[in-house]
Amino acid sequence: MRQVYLAKLLAQQGHDVTVYGLCAPAGDSHGRMVTEVKTLKKAAEAADILLCPTPFLKAGKVFFQNPEDAACPEEFLSEVCSGKLIIAGAISEQLREKMREQGAECFDLMEDETVAVRNSIATAEGAIAEAIIQSPYNLSESRCLILGYGRCGTALAAYLRCLCRSLTVCARSPAARAKAAVCADEVTDFKNLYRVLKRSDLIFNTIPCEILNRHMVKHIPSESLILDLASAPGGVDLDAAKECGVRAAACPGLPGKYAPAASASVLADAVLKILSGRDYPAYAGAGNMAAGAPAD
Repeated sequence: MRQVYLAKLLAQQGHDVTVYGLCAPAGDSHGRMVTEVKTLKKAAEAADILLCPTPFLKAGKVFFQNPEDAACPEEFLSEVCSGKLIIAGAISEQLREKMREQGAECFDLMEDETVAVRNSIATAEGAIAEAIIQSPYNLSESRCLILGYGRCGTALAAYLRCLCRSLTVCARSPAARAKAAVCADEVTDFKNLYRVLKRSDLIFNTIPCEILNRHMVKHIPSESLILDLASAPGGVDLDAAKECGVRAAACPGLPGKYAPAASASVLADAVLKILSGRDYPAYAGAGNMAAGAPAD
């Protein structure tokens, strides 16, 4: 739905929009219509800019609403004509190089600081929604632990400090711990992680490397809940958690799941800035665009 809202917003700004693989119609009641095509090749032929999923790949493929439409990166790039601008999120350097070899430019939305910060707000709200849904406890009675204090951890802590019984932040950087001390009841480094895990009801991981491995999850009470918010491959050994009887869930795509309209607005603002050349003069003046949707 995030891509559906994105197509609508860009059409409302007067841009010609072609869509492929969306989960719902992108036209609206005001007559601002977009053109729907049945193949990726036709979408690429109709547009100068390709607005691809965020993240760009899922399970190694460019994943659209219909799993049958999923394309490996090589297949996707073979459909992209030279001279296109590809806008997506979390594009690997290897893929960027392949795009350049195909004569295409690319822009990674997740490297835009404004997008990343605004996106972290939707991620934090989605994480809280998941906690309320999945935890057997009231949030107000829960002892919460946040692993990592980057953009996502900072936004999440700002919400949780008013909602939970107690809030602990675990971060590597002394600077991050100093910032976290403003809103957390307790701040610690990873040397004390065993201790704080034993008394945490809700654990939110934001670090994209394995922090809660097999040895760590053994210290977590079976009544606790782990929510892994980190980008792939995540930071929680989910298999080990299951074997230890600890409930754990990966939570990818929270902005698109819980706040698709707001998330689309964030992306639309970034795309429009690219087109205006205000912050990215190298891309100014690009024309028609096509939007494709991820499975979530």
